[in-house]
Amino acid sequence: RGQAMPLTMLAKEAFLGELGALPETGVECTRLASISVTDTAPPVRAYLKIFASTYGSGLATRGLVNEVAGYFCAEAGGLSVAQQAGLITLEPSMISNPPSWLASTSPLVAWWSQDMAHPSIRASLNIQALPNGSAAQQDAFKQALDMLLKFAGTPAVIALDDLVANIDRNLGNALYSPAGISLIDHGHCLTGPAWV
Repeated sequence: RGQAMPLTMLAKEAFLGELGALPETGVECTRLASISVTDTAPPVRAYLKIFASTYGSGLATRGLVNEVAGYFCAEAGGLSVAQQAGLITLEPSMISNPPSWLASTSPLVAWWSQDMAHPSIRASLNIQALPNGSAAQQDAFKQALDMLLKFAGTPAVIALDDLVANIDRNLGNALYSPAGISLIDHGHCLTGPAWV
């Protein structure tokens, strides 16, 4: 892949608006948004992840640091990640229906990464809609295993996740395309967002 991809730092003016909300998972708020990365290129569909400042135990969350570290480590390992990613400053008022933990007065910094326009392995096989323990679900898991075994980079993904102590690699954050597998969602590397 050659030269490492730099992170792009964006001011709040680059945020053009939300395109949709994703189901909340607790320590982060994720939105699909339109952002302007440069004045000369069309807007980019991107995922924004805003992290709570503290975890339920009162420990500071470090999900934003984890996203940056995981992104750079995956890219340095030659694994496919979003071609454009970085940090963006936002005002809380720019987020519709914010979670209760999002302070309404302080500016915030969010992680953003370009939408790679490929479904996750879980979504491509519609695993979440299959009854737990059903034959159809077991068949879908076998298909997922076949996808992973056919991808030459699977050992590198396993090694990366072991190296960065990613406790959340799953079929929902490995994107599938005919060209291979791309990685997203590094917020739980370094043993999770509440490391000290």
